[in-house]
Amino acid sequence: LGYNTFYVYSLFSCSCFTSRSVQELALLEEVIRMLLEIINSILTHTMVSNPDLIYSLLYKRDSFTSLRSHPSFQNVLQNIDIVLTHFSKKIELELGPQPTQPQAVMQVIIKHVGNTQRSCNLKKFPDLKFKYVEEESPDEFFIPYVWSVVRRQSGIHFKSESLLLFSPAPQDIQNTTENDDISEDNDSVMNNGESNHEQVLV
Repeated sequence: LGYNTFYVYSLFSCSCFTSRSVQELALLEEVIRMLLEIINSILTHTMVSNPDLIYSLLYKRDSFTSLRSHPSFQNVLQNIDIVLTHFSKKIELELGPQPTQPQAVMQVIIKHVGNTQRSCNLKKFPDLKFKYVEEESPDEFFIPYVWSVVRRQSGIHFKSESLLLFSPAPQDIQNTTENDDISEDNDSVMNNGESNHEQVLV
């Protein structure tokens, strides 16, 4: 988020735009807004379960500075700013203006996180909905992927040299080779056992 913020800011500060830079700017705006909406949703609905996120947001608070003046981000930043201001005041009150112990900061966050969601009156946004956009030929990815998962997780033995849908990873090849050797050894033992057994019977 910090790098993307800096990059968007540098594009805005540039006096001339190319068609490529405009496309990059639009894409980065969309990505940053999506990230902010996810953070906003977490703080609105599941803040109590995410004190580490609050700590990280406080630690990287300066990353939001250049976004506050952008109209596309102002509404989703509102809740984030409220939460960060609330915890900054609590931390300063209990630990001073420049706390140096991360664990102490986390303890303050955990101590007050239960009441923050109720006391801050955060603005409610519509629930996030993500839609899967299918590529032109999804089978080219999914069929090899599914079979690679089946090969790794099912316990069914496949010979590496017979695979056509995908190329196994080197580790998988090594494991398969070892399994082939074990299978051959077991077959040899079984055959020898049957042969010896027949000899005993005769």
